[in-house]
Amino acid sequence: MLTDCNNWNIMEYKVINITSAFKGKITTAGVLPIHSYGRKKILPKTAFLMSLWYISNNETFRQVSDRFNISKSSAYRTTKKIMTYLV
Repeated sequence: MLTDCNNWNIMEYKVINITSAFKGKITTAGVLPIHSYGRKKILPKTAFLMSLWYISNNETFRQVSDRFNISKSSAYRTTKKIMTYLV
């Protein structure tokens, strides 16, 4: 268990690095849409963190969508795309 503030900073730094690296791969692989019209797109960082949150916690898509302020269908669709990409 992390109790030291310095360890938390190291873990936070690692998550940021992993997120940045994964964001580039998601963007170039075409996993998420790149359109410039319609509703606001879900950012790759948000998509990755939302998927990570979903698989690491016992929450429903309704709870995840409320937490990340997106619709339930977008939460499901985005998480499904990210998980399919990872597998």
